[in-house]
Amino acid sequence: MIERFRKAGAGELIDAAYGNAVFPTIGKGDIGIGGAHASGRVYNGKSKLMGETKMTQIISGLQLGG
Repeated sequence: MIERFRKAGAGELIDAAYGNAVFPTIGKGDIGIGGAHASGRVYNGKSKLMGETKMTQIISGLQLGG
């Protein structure tokens, strides 16, 4: 998965980082109150898979979208 980002031109950033969390997709939806959720993988500085992670976000305010 992380090799896609390397091929897209982010190689220098990946190599300089201590680790990376990669979220292939993030689902988002809102009508007044919104939210987002994603599952991803964590890689160390040598692009070795170290584990999995999740991201959750809650948003309030004037909004409409998906």
